[in-house]
Amino acid sequence: MHWRVTANFGGYALLLYMEYRLDIFKQIRGYYSIVFSGEHEIKPMHTSLYMFLLNQNNRCNWAEWFKCPFDLAMMGSGINAKGTYYKTLNDLQKFGFIKVIKGVNNFKAPKIKIINLESSVSNLIPLSEPLLDTQPIPLGIPLLVPLPIPLPIHIIKQITDNNKQVTDNINIILDVLKKTSKDKYKFNPEYKLCLEFWLKEFHIGWTFTGAGGKALKSIIVKIDKVLKDAGTEIKETTIVDTFKIICLKLPVWYKDKDLLILDSKFNEIVTEIKNSNNGTPAKDNLGRPVSKYHN
Repeated sequence: MHWRVTANFGGYALLLYMEYRLDIFKQIRGYYSIVFSGEHEIKPMHTSLYMFLLNQNNRCNWAEWFKCPFDLAMMGSGINAKGTYYKTLNDLQKFGFIKVIKGVNNFKAPKIKIINLESSVSNLIPLSEPLLDTQPIPLGIPLLVPLPIPLPIHIIKQITDNNKQVTDNINIILDVLKKTSKDKYKFNPEYKLCLEFWLKEFHIGWTFTGAGGKALKSIIVKIDKVLKDAGTEIKETTIVDTFKIICLKLPVWYKDKDLLILDSKFNEIVTEIKNSNNGTPAKDNLGRPVSKYHN
C-alpha cells in the first residue's frame, strides 16, 4: 500500500485514500522465493499463469482488482484446457499468490487480486554464475586520441576476443575456389555451347534451373554414347552439332517440352528422328504414328 497525496494546505498534506500499488520486481523475487522454499508443489503452468496475471495487473496500472477473461488468460499462459486453467487459478489462490472472486459462471471473467509478496522475499534463490569472459578487457595502453565515434559492438568483440581462424590455409582454399569458378567449362565446353544454343536460339526467353542443367549434362553423355556406338570420332563440335540437330528435328509432341522431358525420352526421340523425315513422325503400314506420344 502507498498513500497518495492529493492536496496540500499550508504545509498539511491531505491523504484521501491509499493507492494499491505493487513493485513488480519484488513480486517476482517473492514468488521465486516461495518456489525455492518448497512450500508448495508449484508446476510450470502455475508460473506461466501467475506471470501473465502479474503482467495484466501491471497493464491495468496496478488496480487492486481487475478482470481477466478465461480465453485471454489461457492464451497468455499457454494453457490449452479450460479445466486445467481453472484448477491452476484455484491453486494460485490456495498457495496465497492471488485472490479470486468467481464470475456468475465459467464464461464470465472472475475478479482477481494479486497478493503483495514483498514480505516473502528471501535469499533462498541461488545466484547465477556470472560469465567472466563477457566483461570488456581494458586496453593495455590508453588511447592518446579519443575516438570520435564509438566502435560498433562486433568490432569490440573482434578486438577483445582475439578470434583466430580455424583454417590457417584459407587463402589457398579461396584461390582454388576462384580458379574452379572461372574454369567450370574448361573440361566440358560442349555444355556451355549446348546451353547457349538452347537459351539463345532454340528457346529464347525460357528460364533455366539446376534440374535443367543436370538434364542437359545427361543428354550430352547420352549423345556421346550414341556417337561412340556408331563409330563416330568424338569432337566438341560433333556433340554440339548433334544436340542442335536433335532439337531442330524434334517430333511435334516434344517441341515445347523442357530438357527434363527430352532427357527422360531421349531414346524414343532419337528413334523417331531416325524413322522420320525432318521431324514428321514415321507411320506404320496402318498409318499410325510409331510413337505413342503422337495422336
